[in-house]
Amino acid sequence: MHSEGGGKQEAAAEVSVAPIVGAGRSERGVVVVLRDVTELRGMARAVSYQASHDALTGLSNRAAFEGRLQQLLEELRESPRQHALCFLDLDQFKLVNAACGHQAGDALLQQVARLLQRHVRETDCAARLGADEFGILLMDCDLASAHFRFHWESHTFKVSASIGLVPLDADSTPAALAAAESSCLIAKEQGRGRVHVASPRDERLAVRHGEARWTQ
Repeated sequence: MHSEGGGKQEAAAEVSVAPIVGAGRSERGVVVVLRDVTELRGMARAVSYQASHDALTGLSNRAAFEGRLQQLLEELRESPRQHALCFLDLDQFKLVNAACGHQAGDALLQQVARLLQRHVRETDCAARLGADEFGILLMDCDLASAHFRFHWESHTFKVSASIGLVPLDADSTPAALAAAESSCLIAKEQGRGRVHVASPRDERLAVRHGEARWTQ
């Protein structure tokens, strides 16, 4: 379909066909009805996008991220590969909100989202999991530390991120996300701006899991 400006514009249509039956039940022709459903399809896509994406950053939301993780774990049982799950928490994010207000905090989160989108590949998945928490699924690779500077009006903040990194393989379980979050907390306790890689023999991670279960 062509628009008035000469460019091409896609349109969606539903087609229904009914026969015209004459005497003796012979077909005399057909009636074809076209219904323009372009707007309805667009509304459906918008609703689907809103249900799976974070409104502020445009990244996937937590529900979509957990769904993708579950799908990936199922795929790993059929085709063993090596991926990585990353839980990222901005260090001292509350200081930005306190010093410059929530508008500055929102701008920081949007800048972090753009940074993640630039550095992850199309096969990867980046999501906003909480207020200042992000998740990344990295296919066939691991993750290094992220560090950048954020500028807001006359202020310059050196913002670092604490990262929990969990290798994903055929033996991984849905508890991998909780392990990544616990690893992120350990990284914070170690001094922030660090990456803590989870391992089966990690005593600190086992303690963290015990604390989490007790709290729940």
